[in-house]
Amino acid sequence: MAVPVPASPTSAIESGWCFSTPSGGCIRAPSRKGRDRVARPVTTARSSIPSGPPFGAPEPGWWWWWDITFATGGDHGGYFGWEDHIFPLRLVDSRLWIPLPLIGSLYPSARQQGISNQDLSSAAYRHFIDVLTRAFAEQSPALYAAGHEHNLQVIAGGAARLELVSGGGIYGHTGRAVRIQGSLFARQASGYGRLDVTSAGRGRLAVVQVDSAGNGHEAFATWVE
Repeated sequence: MAVPVPASPTSAIESGWCFSTPSGGCIRAPSRKGRDRVARPVTTARSSIPSGPPFGAPEPGWWWWWDITFATGGDHGGYFGWEDHIFPLRLVDSRLWIPLPLIGSLYPSARQQGISNQDLSSAAYRHFIDVLTRAFAEQSPALYAAGHEHNLQVIAGGAARLELVSGGGIYGHTGRAVRIQGSLFARQASGYGRLDVTSAGRGRLAVVQVDSAGNGHEAFATWVE
């Protein structure tokens, strides 16, 4: 059975300061002090975790997708290339090849310092990661899939045994992808992730890269243990 992993995951909807869960709960950015700041969102996230394995799989292990990356080698993780410093407006619109040397470095540098809540460097984003890491502590998912970046990545370790970053669903709308600690695959390309589940319940994750003609080829694959 093939289970396509969406380029923009649908089991959680990003809406401003709130990430809604499949069960109807909501994880908000930190707005309170004290134990409630983490404890209540963790309970909300944990209540959304399936009680058993998916797709009728007889063996333990389950799959999860969200729009938050635990780790990434893309610009949301603070990885910018020289062109981002010279042509920073391309981070807003890829057609804006307007050179802004020196001044152009201010934007990626500010992103690395956490100016945007969409980046791993921000306090709000780190809060969400902390919430999900605690929620997954009792039962780590076999596969965690996310969008957010416009590239294709597979990363091992962390809160999940495998993390898929599948954000290349629009052809040509891609972003930088570099290998980081735990990287099994990283590519700036259009495509998608595909999860095949055998009758025995074993999962095989594949990354399919798509060309301008719409043809796809398997660029990477690994078993989900």
